[in-house]
This record gives sequence, structure tokens and C-alpha cells, in this order.
Amino acid sequence: MIERLMTNHFLQDNPGYQEITQHIAEIRHAVSKNLDPEDREMMERLADAYIGQCTMLVNDAFTSGFCAAVELALEILQHRSA
Repeated sequence: MIERLMTNHFLQDNPGYQEITQHIAEIRHAVSKNLDPEDREMMERLADAYIGQCTMLVNDAFTSGFCAAVELALEILQHRSA
């Protein structure tokens, strides 16, 4: 279940996600064609670093939210059994 929740397939169905992904691709293409190969490589490395950072943030937010939900469920169960 956690594996299924951790995949971001649900984002692909979100029109807002699709729009921003397309927008990012257009900007990257426009900037890329104005750069020499060395600068293009640097831009790609920067983009990869941002993607890695964003992935970490999403994973941490998921983990924090999941743990908070479990703690809440445990509190409810304890309250009901008291």
C-alpha cells in the first residue's frame, strides 16, 4: 500500500500538473537552444538538481503526513478503548 501511495502517478492525471510540465519543457527548450553545449550541460545539471530536491521534499512531506495520520489513528483507537 505504501509503495502505491508513494508513486506519483496520480499527478499525471492532474491538468495543472500537465500544464506546468509542458510549460517547463517549453522554457527548457527555448533556453537550451540559446546556449552553447557546455552551458546546456550546466543547465541540465541544474535542472536535475532541482528535480532531486523536489523529490526529497515530496517524499518528506508524504512521510510526515503518513506518520501524522497513523498517530492520529492510534490516538483515536486509544480514546475509544479507554
